[in-house]
Amino acid sequence: SLELTGTIEVGQDESDGARLEIQSGATFNGAIDLVVNQLARVLIDDNTLTLNSLSGAGTIQEADSFSEVDLIINGGGDSHFTGLLLLGDSESSVTVTGSGTTLYLGAGDGDGTSLTPNSIGQTRVTDGGTVLITPMKLGDTVFDTIATLSTTLFIDGGTFGGEGIVELLFNAPDPNFEMISGWIQGGNNQGTGTLRSEEHTSELQSHSDL
Repeated sequence: SLELTGTIEVGQDESDGARLEIQSGATFNGAIDLVVNQLARVLIDDNTLTLNSLSGAGTIQEADSFSEVDLIINGGGDSHFTGLLLLGDSESSVTVTGSGTTLYLGAGDGDGTSLTPNSIGQTRVTDGGTVLITPMKLGDTVFDTIATLSTTLFIDGGTFGGEGIVELLFNAPDPNFEMISGWIQGGNNQGTGTLRSEEHTSELQSHSDL
């Protein structure tokens, strides 16, 4: 059990390939900001972890294919993560919740040399939270390719959108897209984005109702 108000930084700098393993049953308590630098890696076994914020350009992934991870961000501020989230088990989730809590979620690879989309079992945006997906990017080059794969998108009182391409997969129980209330928007209050599945593609216009 870790009780902390402060920052956990994995990797001292962008060239440090540090690794943090969080075992099943480990608990975080307090306002914890997690920073995962570019070559660093965080492996999480079955766990629910609540963070104040998430940032960096490294890799966060399930410890193995059987791990179910729930990552909750509820600090009320901005998070910028441009690394790689590999939480693809259909029961794993990323939840952004609480008024003013915004996750700008990029994509790429932990080594910064190749393109790999994020993989998230369930993307959940609730109670005033915001998730904005940014496009795939290497250096200054922006690629028109999928930035995030998710089996389920759930919105209840939050905002989801961005300028990246999000694809919903159809190997999860229906409905895999559920919106009780909230907003779909393109860009950061302007521009367009894309939400697509195997059957349909929608352009996300700025602050338009679904």
